[in-house]
Amino acid sequence: MEIFWTVVSGTSIYVLGQVVQTFFIKPINDFKITLGEISHKVKFHSNIITNSGVSEDRIVWSSGDMRDLSCQLESKYLAIPWSYFFSILGLLIKREDVRESSVLLIRLSNSTGMKGDEIINSETIDKLKKRLKLIL
Repeated sequence: MEIFWTVVSGTSIYVLGQVVQTFFIKPINDFKITLGEISHKVKFHSNIITNSGVSEDRIVWSSGDMRDLSCQLESKYLAIPWSYFFSILGLLIKREDVRESSVLLIRLSNSTGMKGDEIINSETIDKLKKRLKLIL
């Protein structure tokens, strides 16, 4: 009978570990990877975002990346169960910061390459860094 309970408890712990990994750890890790991609692509495209007179194909490329990252940011955050609880604990960014950052990324997508928006775009990048706690 002791062997039976050892097997049952071992199996239960394994299953519980898989549930925690699948429903909590993986979504949080995916979200953190998306934050890394945002940091990378905003820095990579900053010369296009903060300048006018850039070729149309580079503008379209940069704009598409910003829009895609905006969508990824929200979708990865929404996939995390109990995100509000984790944000209270300081393990995740607050929902309001994610929403605002998504709006900022869309703004960068829409205004990339537009004459007169260079300074505004630079300020938008600074706001994005603060909201997402990014190092650029």
